[in-house]
Amino acid sequence: MIMDRSAGSNGSCPATRGVSSGRPCVLIIAVAIFSAGLFSSCLKRPAPPELREPGEAPVTQPPKVEGDSWQTFRKELRTHEEAEKVLLGIMKDYGVSALSVAIKQDSSRETHRVGQGYFFSIGVQDPATGKAMDGNTVFRAGILSQPLFGYLVLRLANAQRIDIDRPLHEYLDRALTDYPEYADLKGDSRWKRLTARLILAHRSGLINSRLSAPDKRLRFASSPGKEFGYSEEGFRLLQFVLEKMFRRPLNDIANIVVYSRLSLSQTSFVWEPRFEGRLAMPAGVDITAERDRGADAAGSLITTASDFLAFTHVVLDKRGMLNAMVTAAYFLPEVQIRSSRIDSAPVTGKIASNPTRLGWCQGWAEYGDWVNPTYCLGRRENGLEVYAAYYSPQHTSICIMGISSGRRPFTARILEELLGDTSAPLTWLGFDDPSPPREKVAGAIREPAHDDPSRPTPVIRDAGSRPGAMNGSVPVRFGPLQKD
Repeated sequence: MIMDRSAGSNGSCPATRGVSSGRPCVLIIAVAIFSAGLFSSCLKRPAPPELREPGEAPVTQPPKVEGDSWQTFRKELRTHEEAEKVLLGIMKDYGVSALSVAIKQDSSRETHRVGQGYFFSIGVQDPATGKAMDGNTVFRAGILSQPLFGYLVLRLANAQRIDIDRPLHEYLDRALTDYPEYADLKGDSRWKRLTARLILAHRSGLINSRLSAPDKRLRFASSPGKEFGYSEEGFRLLQFVLEKMFRRPLNDIANIVVYSRLSLSQTSFVWEPRFEGRLAMPAGVDITAERDRGADAAGSLITTASDFLAFTHVVLDKRGMLNAMVTAAYFLPEVQIRSSRIDSAPVTGKIASNPTRLGWCQGWAEYGDWVNPTYCLGRRENGLEVYAAYYSPQHTSICIMGISSGRRPFTARILEELLGDTSAPLTWLGFDDPSPPREKVAGAIREPAHDDPSRPTPVIRDAGSRPGAMNGSVPVRFGPLQKD
């Protein structure tokens, strides 16, 4: 007990002596302590909202059921050996130097039993060193950052940390245009109408990128809430608001809300030292620039095909959501697509080249059947192709990540050969294929070989050869999908 040395010679506290003259002393001390606490609380900013949900636990993966094949949409069986042979042929035909493909298919929807998860990692991750691909090889996922970021936002909405229909500026300490990053929008009050829902649905009305504008300034291309208009600037604005709200960088928020919950151990919005020597890169890419790149909700995600497949399958199979409102917000299309390409200006009327009823949800393109649609997203850019999809009717997910030195995209061939999918909106997503008509050779679709003599050529072995063996200069790794 702390003694009151000014109270008397015996050193006892006035409050314990029962002396009436000591009570004013106690009262004065109490008032002083209370006043000091009140004053300090006035100086402190309010604590940021809590990110974790009460009582939440990580999503556990359903048990795996061992098997050696999956079923295509044509009811054909595909085995590891057959798929490997097909992928090696595609790599040779399209000049693919590095390829990761992950597939998961449910055998029983009622019991959530997973039929099998398959992972293929083929080629060399770094042409300069010749280092082989393996299960730990990571890719820049680009546009696939957006569905994960959308899920992050709706998880926060599920926990009532954010209202996706509330104007975003109401979460800030001052007007959005008072921040230097968004001073370009001064004089245009439409920024006051921006919400998380509109941004995730690409209906913010903001231009795609200020860096592409002649004057490098941010502006509105149309009013918020109108037609679909692809805007990476919108995603960055929402990221900016979340970082101000929670006083944490985006990747820290994602680690709490998404990575730890879904056990995504190889995923990050920023470069981390653990990725050193593990990034698959096109020839000539400066690794220093990759290390220095900051978090970007619109396109900086680093991940493996197996990690992103785990995210896709758990979330789109509706195991990663909690309440019906958030589930509806993530899965129901917000807008019908009328543009000829994802990044082109919206037009009126039906686009013949698009699948029936192509729409956009909170981070995914959606098409097909009203009851059991397919969700997908991907892009081809600077030799890198990434694509992910979840097929509701077949409870099947696929993730493709690869690097090619050829000018023809390879994703369509993989989808057709491994799953029998020929309806994906690849043209709308930017996977243009100017290739000549294909021909059947020995039971497999083959095309003219790539004309780069310096590229290592994978050797296609017989289907009966040992899985996981070395094939010429292109190592192959595959097997049941495991967490690295």
